[in-house]
Amino acid sequence: MWRMKSAALRLWIIQVYFVDTDTLVHDFWKAYNDYSCNHALCYIHHLRDLTFYDEVMGCKWASAAKQYLLGLYEKVEIAKEKGA
Repeated sequence: MWRMKSAALRLWIIQVYFVDTDTLVHDFWKAYNDYSCNHALCYIHHLRDLTFYDEVMGCKWASAAKQYLLGLYEKVEIAKEKGA
């Protein structure tokens, strides 16, 4: 029952979120695909998944991908500080 309440809350939050934007940033939850809008996947969810594949599954490629993503994030933050 708690899962259903949690899912309903997520969908309500999405409806409120659309008041200000037309892009929905989310994880891979299938229900989000029902919304006709621009979609973007959440950066932190990518890191979570890469960490799982690296640390639990032992996939070396995931470690490299995670470091690459963190490097991109750092470059974006530096560019923001410089006013880009």
